[in-house]
Amino acid sequence: NNTELSFVVNSTLNWKDKALLAWIAPRGIVAAAISALFSIKLEEQGVENAEMLVPLTFSVIIGTVVWQSFTARPLARWLGVAEPEPRGFLIVGANSFARKLAKSLQEWNYRTLLVDTNWEYIRAARMEGLETFYGNPISAYADRKLDLVGIGYLLSLSPQRDLNVLATWKYRHEFGRENIFSLQALEDVNSSEKHQVSDEQKGQMLFGEGATYTSLVRMINTDYQMKVTRITENFKYSDFLNLNPDAVPLLAMNEQGKLVFVVRSKEFIAQPGWSLLSLTTPNAPKEKDTSKDSGGTSNA
Repeated sequence: NNTELSFVVNSTLNWKDKALLAWIAPRGIVAAAISALFSIKLEEQGVENAEMLVPLTFSVIIGTVVWQSFTARPLARWLGVAEPEPRGFLIVGANSFARKLAKSLQEWNYRTLLVDTNWEYIRAARMEGLETFYGNPISAYADRKLDLVGIGYLLSLSPQRDLNVLATWKYRHEFGRENIFSLQALEDVNSSEKHQVSDEQKGQMLFGEGATYTSLVRMINTDYQMKVTRITENFKYSDFLNLNPDAVPLLAMNEQGKLVFVVRSKEFIAQPGWSLLSLTTPNAPKEKDTSKDSGGTSNA
């Protein structure tokens, strides 16, 4: 079709996008529509086996669609136009703790997107070079404008318990329940079970017992720091806990480069070869005091 060809040739797409479209876009619609007509005309003219034209046409269409389905993603990756792996983090809340955690994840080359309705928090995050979205994460506006390309995890770190629960509920199907994490609200700690939101609706609860929004922000405001500690055979996780009794382990990166979060539903033990991210006191033991065989602590 000359119109379609002109549109592609004269569009603003680069050659890689055009190449991918040229590979996956043809679907044989025109051929399917006129093959029966051609078959009838050929039979009227006495062409032998003209009735085979229709099934042959559909066989070719089905075959090319299947072949394109198998090859489209490898081709997109080779051309560099495939959507990135969903390994980034949508963080509900841009408070001081959320910003510190986002900065640490960013230094590990993970995309982070902080969402908040508090303009002061959003402005502070932007000043720190963090990607932000000013608005409510469960709004219709967010549905239209929120860029979730490459995002695969949700961290609900807002001080608003209801917002955390609603965000968890909204994104559970998009990211998967196993990739939804939430911070315990202080009111859940101080209230009876009948007034608490069920764990199923809150996602996986982050960090250790007693770790709430209030306690973590208080730590940040009293000069606690995000630090990365290399766990080795000579400096095990138990050694770290003994030397840093006030530290709050947050997550770790294992030897395969995968992040493992500290959650209350599972026992967490950082293994040798892992890099542990924790919230520690300013006077935590330095590397020269604690390290052997490259173990020790450094600022994140």
